[in-house]
Amino acid sequence: MKILANTVAYEKQSVRVVTDDMIVLLNERIEQRVDESTNVSKDVYVYDTVYVDDYKRFSDPVGAAKDIFEKEYRKNNPLTLDEAKVEKIKKLHEKYQREYDEYLSQYPKREVESFATKQSEAIAYRLDNTAPTSTIDAMCFGDETKRVELINAILEKIDYLASQEGLMLSKRDMIKACTTIEDVESVEI
Repeated sequence: MKILANTVAYEKQSVRVVTDDMIVLLNERIEQRVDESTNVSKDVYVYDTVYVDDYKRFSDPVGAAKDIFEKEYRKNNPLTLDEAKVEKIKKLHEKYQREYDEYLSQYPKREVESFATKQSEAIAYRLDNTAPTSTIDAMCFGDETKRVELINAILEKIDYLASQEGLMLSKRDMIKACTTIEDVESVEI
Protein backbone atom coordinates (compact mmCIF):
# COMPACT_ATOMS: atom_id res chain seq x y z
CA MET A 1 0.00 0.00 0.00
CA LYS A 2 1.15 3.55 -0.62
CA ILE A 3 0.55 6.75 1.28
CA LEU A 4 0.38 9.80 -0.97
CA ALA A 5 1.24 13.26 0.28
CA ASN A 6 1.32 16.17 -2.12
CA THR A 7 2.16 13.73 -4.93
CA VAL A 8 5.04 12.21 -2.98
CA ALA A 9 4.46 8.48 -2.48
CA TYR A 10 5.73 6.44 0.43
CA GLU A 11 5.52 2.71 0.82
CA LYS A 12 3.30 1.80 3.76
CA GLN A 13 6.00 -0.58 4.99
CA SER A 14 8.03 2.46 6.05
CA VAL A 15 5.39 3.10 8.73
CA ARG A 16 5.77 -0.44 10.06
CA VAL A 17 8.76 0.54 12.18
CA VAL A 18 6.33 2.06 14.69
CA THR A 19 4.01 0.05 16.90
CA ASP A 20 0.89 -1.64 15.58
CA ASP A 21 -1.23 0.73 17.70
CA MET A 22 0.33 3.69 15.95
CA ILE A 23 -0.32 2.15 12.54
CA VAL A 24 -3.96 1.49 13.40
CA LEU A 25 -4.40 5.11 14.53
CA LEU A 26 -2.60 6.42 11.46
CA ASN A 27 -4.77 4.36 9.13
CA GLU A 28 -7.94 5.45 10.93
CA ARG A 29 -6.95 9.10 10.56
CA ILE A 30 -5.98 8.65 6.92
CA GLU A 31 -9.22 6.83 6.13
CA GLN A 32 -11.14 9.73 7.68
CA ARG A 33 -9.36 12.04 5.24
CA VAL A 34 -9.82 9.99 2.08
CA ASP A 35 -11.62 11.95 -0.61
CA GLU A 36 -14.34 9.55 -1.72
CA SER A 37 -14.95 11.45 -4.93
CA THR A 38 -11.51 10.64 -6.36
CA ASN A 39 -10.87 7.49 -8.32
CA VAL A 40 -8.08 6.15 -6.16
CA SER A 41 -7.52 2.42 -5.89
CA LYS A 42 -8.36 0.84 -2.54
CA ASP A 43 -4.70 0.23 -1.66
CA VAL A 44 -3.83 3.94 -1.75
CA TYR A 45 -4.67 6.62 0.80
CA VAL A 46 -4.62 10.33 0.08
CA TYR A 47 -3.49 12.95 2.56
CA ASP A 48 -5.31 16.20 2.03
CA THR A 49 -3.69 19.58 2.55
CA VAL A 50 -5.26 20.07 5.97
CA TYR A 51 -3.75 16.80 7.18
CA VAL A 52 -0.33 17.78 5.89
CA ASP A 53 -0.57 21.24 7.42
CA ASP A 54 -1.82 19.83 10.73
CA TYR A 55 1.13 17.52 11.16
CA LYS A 56 3.74 19.19 8.95
CA ARG A 57 5.30 15.80 8.68
CA PHE A 58 4.07 14.40 5.35
CA SER A 59 7.62 13.66 4.28
CA ASP A 60 8.06 11.56 7.42
CA PRO A 61 5.26 8.98 7.73
CA VAL A 62 6.83 7.48 10.85
CA GLY A 63 6.91 10.91 12.48
CA ALA A 64 3.32 11.52 11.39
CA ALA A 65 2.26 8.21 12.91
CA LYS A 66 4.01 9.07 16.17
CA ASP A 67 2.40 12.53 16.23
CA ILE A 68 -1.05 11.06 15.68
CA PHE A 69 -0.50 8.36 18.27
CA GLU A 70 0.76 10.90 20.80
CA LYS A 71 -2.25 13.19 20.26
CA GLU A 72 -4.70 10.32 20.55
CA TYR A 73 -2.92 8.88 23.58
CA ARG A 74 -2.74 12.27 25.33
CA LYS A 75 -6.50 12.82 24.98
CA ASN A 76 -7.05 10.15 27.63
CA ASN A 77 -3.68 10.35 29.40
CA PRO A 78 -2.67 13.97 30.01
CA LEU A 79 0.93 14.76 30.90
CA THR A 80 1.98 15.23 34.47
CA LEU A 81 3.89 18.40 35.34
CA ASP A 82 7.20 16.50 35.42
CA GLU A 83 6.47 14.84 32.06
CA ALA A 84 5.56 18.20 30.52
CA LYS A 85 8.84 19.66 31.78
CA VAL A 86 10.87 16.75 30.41
CA GLU A 87 9.17 17.00 27.00
CA LYS A 88 9.60 20.78 26.81
CA ILE A 89 13.27 20.55 27.80
CA LYS A 90 13.80 17.81 25.22
CA LYS A 91 12.27 20.05 22.52
CA LEU A 92 14.44 22.95 23.70
CA HIS A 93 17.60 20.83 23.51
CA GLU A 94 16.66 19.53 20.06
CA LYS A 95 16.05 23.08 18.79
CA TYR A 96 19.35 24.39 20.06
CA GLN A 97 21.22 21.33 18.82
CA ARG A 98 19.71 21.84 15.34
CA GLU A 99 20.74 25.50 15.39
CA TYR A 100 24.25 24.59 16.58
CA ASP A 101 24.61 21.91 13.92
CA GLU A 102 23.38 24.38 11.29
CA TYR A 103 25.92 26.95 12.48
CA LEU A 104 28.75 24.40 12.32
CA SER A 105 27.66 23.17 8.89
CA GLN A 106 29.09 26.33 7.33
CA TYR A 107 32.59 25.09 8.21
CA PRO A 108 34.53 22.06 6.94
CA LYS A 109 34.79 19.18 9.39
CA ARG A 110 38.54 19.61 9.78
CA GLU A 111 38.12 23.26 10.75
CA VAL A 112 35.45 22.35 13.30
CA GLU A 113 37.83 19.80 14.81
CA SER A 114 40.38 22.57 15.38
CA PHE A 115 37.90 24.90 17.13
CA ALA A 116 38.89 23.76 20.64
CA THR A 117 42.58 24.43 20.02
CA LYS A 118 41.94 27.83 18.47
CA GLN A 119 39.51 28.65 21.27
CA SER A 120 42.11 27.84 23.94
CA GLU A 121 44.73 29.96 22.20
CA ALA A 122 42.37 32.89 21.63
CA ILE A 123 41.23 32.90 25.26
CA ALA A 124 44.82 32.69 26.44
CA TYR A 125 45.63 35.66 24.16
CA ARG A 126 42.64 37.58 25.56
CA LEU A 127 44.05 37.12 29.07
CA ASP A 128 47.66 37.76 28.08
CA ASN A 129 48.53 39.07 24.63
CA THR A 130 51.98 37.49 24.92
CA ALA A 131 50.54 33.98 25.27
CA PRO A 132 51.71 31.50 22.61
CA THR A 133 49.22 30.90 19.79
CA SER A 134 51.03 28.42 17.58
CA THR A 135 47.99 27.13 15.66
CA ILE A 136 46.69 30.61 14.98
CA ASP A 137 50.21 31.82 14.07
CA ALA A 138 50.54 28.99 11.53
CA MET A 139 47.25 30.01 9.94
CA CYS A 140 48.41 33.62 9.55
CA PHE A 141 51.91 32.90 8.22
CA GLY A 142 53.44 35.34 10.71
CA ASP A 143 51.28 38.32 9.69
CA GLU A 144 50.55 40.08 13.00
CA THR A 145 47.55 42.01 11.61
CA LYS A 146 45.91 38.82 10.34
CA ARG A 147 46.74 37.12 13.63
CA VAL A 148 44.92 39.76 15.68
CA GLU A 149 41.97 39.77 13.24
CA LEU A 150 41.72 35.97 13.43
CA ILE A 151 41.91 35.97 17.22
CA ASN A 152 39.14 38.59 17.36
CA ALA A 153 37.00 36.55 14.94
CA ILE A 154 37.52 33.42 17.07
CA LEU A 155 36.61 35.34 20.23
CA GLU A 156 33.44 36.64 18.53
CA LYS A 157 32.44 33.07 17.65
CA ILE A 158 33.12 31.97 21.23
CA ASP A 159 31.00 34.83 22.58
CA TYR A 160 28.20 34.09 20.11
CA LEU A 161 28.09 30.38 20.98
CA ALA A 162 28.28 31.17 24.69
CA SER A 163 25.36 33.59 24.40
CA GLN A 164 23.30 30.97 22.56
CA GLU A 165 24.08 28.42 25.24
CA GLY A 166 23.19 31.00 27.89
CA LEU A 167 19.79 31.56 26.28
CA MET A 168 19.15 27.84 26.21
CA LEU A 169 20.19 27.44 29.85
CA SER A 170 17.99 30.31 31.00
CA LYS A 171 14.98 28.84 29.17
CA ARG A 172 15.70 25.43 30.65
CA ASP A 173 15.84 27.00 34.13
CA MET A 174 12.51 28.74 33.41
CA ILE A 175 10.96 25.40 32.47
CA LYS A 176 12.34 23.71 35.58
CA ALA A 177 10.91 26.49 37.76
CA CYS A 178 7.37 26.13 36.36
CA THR A 179 4.71 25.08 38.83
CA THR A 180 1.89 24.29 36.39
CA ILE A 181 1.58 22.62 33.00
CA GLU A 182 0.20 25.90 31.65
CA ASP A 183 3.40 27.65 32.77
CA VAL A 184 5.47 25.01 30.97
CA GLU A 185 3.43 25.40 27.78
CA SER A 186 3.79 29.20 27.91
CA VAL A 187 7.60 29.07 27.76
CA GLU A 188 8.56 29.90 24.18
CA ILE A 189 11.33 27.83 22.72
